[in-house]
Order: sequence, then structure tokens, then C-alpha cells
Amino acid sequence: MARNYEKNFGQLNRWWLSKNPSNKPVKRPRLADLNSVEEIQKWLPSVKEEINFCLTQSQVPCYTDKKVGEYHKHVLKLEIEYKRMLKKAKSLDSRAVMYDGKVRPYIKKRKEDEEGEGPVSQIILPVLDLPENQPVTSQMTLDDLSSQNNDAPLKFEPSSTSMNVMKQNEKPQLNILGLSYSSSDDDT
Repeated sequence: MARNYEKNFGQLNRWWLSKNPSNKPVKRPRLADLNSVEEIQKWLPSVKEEINFCLTQSQVPCYTDKKVGEYHKHVLKLEIEYKRMLKKAKSLDSRAVMYDGKVRPYIKKRKEDEEGEGPVSQIILPVLDLPENQPVTSQMTLDDLSSQNNDAPLKFEPSSTSMNVMKQNEKPQLNILGLSYSSSDDDT
């Protein structure tokens, strides 16, 4: 519950606001009444704020479709008013720099003939500088490649590291995975 002095301050505030007309919100003047670029620049932010307010209100989920439609109509009217203000400001002073709200594509600032990226420095990598990592500089022709070992038969030489060769009557020491077998005979 509010205390009496809080009620009195609230009542005093309402009385002061009613007596002081300077704090009342000023209505936006018609476009025909605006005669300078400075006046138009003064009122453009209020149009933007009103558009933003209407857009946020149109997205409230509890409003009816009728109310949302009214907000959208109001936004369209405000957009037209905003564009007319910009046109009038441009007609009053062609040098006035104002944003007209048009979406423009990105334009390169650099000319196409300036595509060079400036000085390029070589990166030194010690692993690539080793002799075995250097590219082969000898030029082999297509005839050299085709005549070399084309008619020779293929040779298959099994390596002892990839296959375990078992002799007859010998127990394998390792299985395929390279793990030793556990045997119950070895425990005794």
C-alpha cells in the first residue's frame, strides 16, 4: 500500500504537469509546414521511432489480426511520409546528406587493375627445405616412361614383417593381431 506522502507527490506531479504546457508532446507538423532542411532533419527521427514502435507492436502475439493489420497500414503511411520528407529535403537543398533507405549493392573501392596484393614474402619451412623433400628437376619424357618396365613381369616378394610364415608342426607364437597366445600348458 502506498503511503500518504507518496500519494501526495503523485498528485503534486500530476498537477504540475497539467499546469506546465511545455512538457506536452508536440505533434509532428505537416510536411507543407516544414520549410527548411533543418526542420525536416529535426522530425525525421520521430518518424523512424514511430515506425519502429508500430513494427514492434505488430509482432505482439496476443493482438488480434485486425489490430495487427491496423499497425501495418500505419507503418505503410509512415514510410510514405518518411520518403516524402526525404524528397522535400533533397529539393530544398541538393547538397543535404540524408539517408533515403534504399538498399544498394556493395561496390568495390579498389579498382580492378589494382588487384596486386603488394609485396609477397616467401615463408621458410625447414622441413620442406630438406633435400629429400625437394622436387625432382630431371625432365622425363613420355617415351621414357612408357618404355621403362612396361614389358617386365610383375614381381611379388612377401615381406617377413607383414606375414608370419609357419613351419610344419610348429606352434604359432603370435596370433594375427600380434598378441601372444595364452596356453594352459605354459602355467605348469
